[in-house]
Amino acid sequence: MDLLTADKLTFRREGREIFEEVSFVLRDAQRLGLVGNNGVGKSTLLNLLAGQLRPDEGRVLKPPGVRLGFQPPLTRGTVRQAGQRALTHVRELETALRAEEQRLSAGETDLKNYAELTERFEAAGGYQAEVRLERTLNAFGFGSNDDDRALSTLSGGERSRLTLALALVDQPDVLLLDEPSSHLDLSTRQVLIDKLKAYPGALLFASHDRALLDAVCTHIGQLEN
Repeated sequence: MDLLTADKLTFRREGREIFEEVSFVLRDAQRLGLVGNNGVGKSTLLNLLAGQLRPDEGRVLKPPGVRLGFQPPLTRGTVRQAGQRALTHVRELETALRAEEQRLSAGETDLKNYAELTERFEAAGGYQAEVRLERTLNAFGFGSNDDDRALSTLSGGERSRLTLALALVDQPDVLLLDEPSSHLDLSTRQVLIDKLKAYPGALLFASHDRALLDAVCTHIGQLEN
């Protein structure tokens, strides 16, 4: 299944063309590593795919219902609150499922709708969501003693680790990452590799880390001037 399509994307900044007519298709279970020299536009391309920038020409396509995820901004609250925000999609599915259960018991719907919602909830890891959150945070160096830490007090390295953990917890169909192994020590870098290799969706990430690319990617895309 085609999950994400870049169709002849062209982007200009201050009259300078960053890249032109970039096209590719990302399919289910693929892991695409994006490589290229610094300044060639890898981060810009990721932001276009995530919808945070608009292309000057071309378009980004995805089927209805396909969720894209990017490393989330850490803007407010505590580590615990940021973790709960990463479970928003699962919580929404759970609320919809409970409402469907009530309609089913009242005879206002049929088993087909309930079965479809249950399947989506299970596919999103709903029954293990809290466990997944705790284990992923622990794997990236955050324990229960960090729950009440304000995000504003985190160091640069801690923020990098936390954004990676939360992006992985969210489990979108397509996960976009920008230089995910940067600022990680060797042990956390190995955690990242293991998590990405086991990721249930498709991946697209920019990186200069050859070992990470070799360990995780099924495909490599090179962006050139």
